[in-house]
Amino acid sequence: MRIPALTLTALVLAFIGLPGIPGLPPAQDVLKGAAIKEASKALGATVAQEAPIRSSAGLVYRTVAALPGGPFNVGRSGRAQVRPDGSIGLGVGDYRLGVQVFCMAATSHSPSGNTFNLAPLQGKWADIIAAVQSRGTLAKLSHHDLQMLSWQLQAGIKYEELSNRSRTLIDQLVPEYRPRLNQSYLEKIQSTWAQYASKIPGVPSLDSMIDQLGDAGRAIRQIELERNTLLGYQNDYDYVARIFAPSGSSGHANASSTPWSVVADGVYARLLNEGTYQGPGTLEIRVLTNTASQLRLVVATTMLKGLGGSVVAQAGGVPGGMVGVPNGAVQPLGVAPDPPTPGPSPSPTSTPHCDTAATGGGVDGVPGGKTTHPFTHENHPGTDVFAPRDTPVYADVQPEVPVDELNKSPLFHAEGNLGLPETGNLKLLDGTVNVQPWAGSGAWDWGGIVRLTLRYQGGSGAIYPINVEYLHLITKDRHPRNDANQWIDDKGKPIGPDDYKGCMGFGDEIKNGAKLSADDLAKHPLIGYEGATQTSHTHIQAWTNVNGKASYFDPQLLLSSS
Repeated sequence: MRIPALTLTALVLAFIGLPGIPGLPPAQDVLKGAAIKEASKALGATVAQEAPIRSSAGLVYRTVAALPGGPFNVGRSGRAQVRPDGSIGLGVGDYRLGVQVFCMAATSHSPSGNTFNLAPLQGKWADIIAAVQSRGTLAKLSHHDLQMLSWQLQAGIKYEELSNRSRTLIDQLVPEYRPRLNQSYLEKIQSTWAQYASKIPGVPSLDSMIDQLGDAGRAIRQIELERNTLLGYQNDYDYVARIFAPSGSSGHANASSTPWSVVADGVYARLLNEGTYQGPGTLEIRVLTNTASQLRLVVATTMLKGLGGSVVAQAGGVPGGMVGVPNGAVQPLGVAPDPPTPGPSPSPTSTPHCDTAATGGGVDGVPGGKTTHPFTHENHPGTDVFAPRDTPVYADVQPEVPVDELNKSPLFHAEGNLGLPETGNLKLLDGTVNVQPWAGSGAWDWGGIVRLTLRYQGGSGAIYPINVEYLHLITKDRHPRNDANQWIDDKGKPIGPDDYKGCMGFGDEIKNGAKLSADDLAKHPLIGYEGATQTSHTHIQAWTNVNGKASYFDPQLLLSSS
């Protein structure tokens, strides 16, 4: 039986009331037995009080069946105010914010489309975890890196035990909290037992007694197991994610029915999450007129120092964190809002829906897209751009690329760099289309694939072919599906194999073998439509041959918008 970390409080309460510890040697006298009981109670208190995070299920904000003030409408939003301290306050109105969400309970399922109530994040290191998540999100750091550090902090791993990457994140994001990370959660538990053991000769070691401590002992074993997993696989995100956030549960598939939480007087919010713990999600907030003069509403901070985690509503601007508490035995989610966009939502694009002749642009070619999983040398060979399912993806490549920037880029899972023997800029000549260069039928690459082989010319006259690839596009023979291999609609709800009604297919210019000039590419033709996987996104990667080997580098160097 695996015991999620957030069940520690219940385990401790069950433990404190135990009448004794069975199995002690007969030679132990009554005094020693009583002392061990006292040590056991103190140990239970430490497990509960020093837990880096604790269950928020009993502290959820109350909910309302209907949102007061009429239908939710972001078109009537007030202005977002950026204050001198970096906080971003919301005036009266309705707001829809993009948020990143994070797994907050090891070994619980992470389905898509679940419903969540909101609650304050609790625990000894809750403020540190919230600050890491919010500041890291605002700094546009890798979600994988932030999630790994969040798991490490949830397990109570101290600074000196963290990987080099995680220590760098602590130093960058939360340097003021570093002194609090000098002792691990497990060391605090061991220290409590040692304080009692040192006073009475013959008291057994904690490790030898754990299996006699019932639920509390099992909780400590679980703490040790999660800790050992994280210490042993700190640089293997994919392995830890499979263990800590399995996706085998189908969820409730009704995220749109999420209730509104009353997070402060006159302030209502709800977390909508159609995907898994990797997000992205949406936070909707309503601020009513009669609270505007009384509440300083903070949703994020633009500064990396000073304030702690992002908050939805906290009187006086006191920093804090939030967690989405699920309506089921699945992942609680940490919430880290991005800074809000002031005023009404942008007008819809004038481009007809599903127009394969359309041209356009956006974040890396995705209108309204959000880049949350950037290229990393260690574990991610490209960039993930998230947007709602069947959002168009347009070609978006630079007409000129600085050689020194290309040569500075690290390579994925390789030492060195591209080593291009040029100076100045490479200039785009043309590109050749390759549709479905490989099957795209696996769990990691499901969907339509388009490769643009771009020819750039250096100052020496040499030609450098560079490939840009777009993955997870929706096509007529590769409809959206979830991690359980179920066909899904645009909201992630399971449907029949031929029931998907959204946009699919490639743009009119995207034909196998077609050659596009630099002028053609400058018009940003449609590549296709993203969203073939459970969490709707397109993966963009770039590579070229170095010494006869495909070498992947940061595609952002080739993309013209961000």
